[in-house]
Amino acid sequence: MVSIDPYGLANQRLTAEAEFCDKPGGAEWEFGCSATAGLATTIERHRRTAGSAASRHHVDAEGFVRFGNRERLRGWWLGLRTGLTFADRYGLRPNVGVETGMSWLIARRLYVGTSVGAKKVFLLDDDADLRYNPSLRIAAGYAF
Repeated sequence: MVSIDPYGLANQRLTAEAEFCDKPGGAEWEFGCSATAGLATTIERHRRTAGSAASRHHVDAEGFVRFGNRERLRGWWLGLRTGLTFADRYGLRPNVGVETGMSWLIARRLYVGTSVGAKKVFLLDDDADLRYNPSLRIAAGYAF
């Protein structure tokens, strides 16, 4: 499945995800979509005043796993994500996060989902604006 976050686009944030699950059919390790893995990238521009010392841009590149009661990418899930955050003020830093959400398939291929979560970026200054990041995502995409 590939998706973007249309809610984020309205807030100067582009998030794209690719999520993979095991198709049923006699594989030795058959999880179906109860355990999935994926990759996500977010590029965000922050509105700041001219004299602000806070970051104006940041990029996240992350891997994630999601577990839940899902059949063919439909249903609730809990997830963990980790990766790297690059901010123009701080450079490259590691991050870790948690999330929970729901997803649906419409007409067998159109993917819609929503999630909430929080992420911690490590090795930042005490006054960092990216230290803790709550998130709300809406996903719209296509399942192959």
